[in-house]
Amino acid sequence: MPRPSRFAVLALLALLPACATSDPGATPSPSPTATPGPQLRCSAEDAEVAEATGLDDLPDPVVRVRAEITAAARECDYAELESIARRLGPSFTYDDQGPRRGDTIQASGYWRNREVQGDPVLTRLVFLLNLPWSSVTFDGADSPADLGSGEVTVYSWPSTTSDGIWGELEEIYPATDVAQWRADGVYLGERVSITEAGRWFEFAPARRT
Repeated sequence: MPRPSRFAVLALLALLPACATSDPGATPSPSPTATPGPQLRCSAEDAEVAEATGLDDLPDPVVRVRAEITAAARECDYAELESIARRLGPSFTYDDQGPRRGDTIQASGYWRNREVQGDPVLTRLVFLLNLPWSSVTFDGADSPADLGSGEVTVYSWPSTTSDGIWGELEEIYPATDVAQWRADGVYLGERVSITEAGRWFEFAPARRT
């Protein structure tokens, strides 16, 4: 009687159940499965940022609106953010199209889309509002942001004249961009501005070089 070939033996072994070489009375262990972590609603929900400084020197309306913006961003409440932006003025700047007015203001959808695409825009909003700020006073009629006529003081984030600010900006922008801005003496990142009356009129996008 001819002996089975080596290939036939290998084929038979391949058909045997995997537990044939183990204890027949043992209970198979379940395959380990990864436990998914909590699903974040937006990047700002658990963003770690430094504690804000210099708030005691801001007018009360600015302090209140800044806190409202930060809270809404932390809650990933896009609708509330847009509501704050619309509250005291006819226009708001949030993209590279300049001030938008009336029904053309679609900031909530814009920010949501950015976040869905993986751009942590709300984290940057919270981060910037915790950095040092600067203020400037000018005639509102000279601004395209519908700030009215007469003298108006605007508070903006960040202030690039503060010590260590460039290093902090590297937390949210590429180091190469920050190094170039610093060398040129011109900040081209996003900017958040609120009037002394508490009108949030811009979360202006980064400018292109």
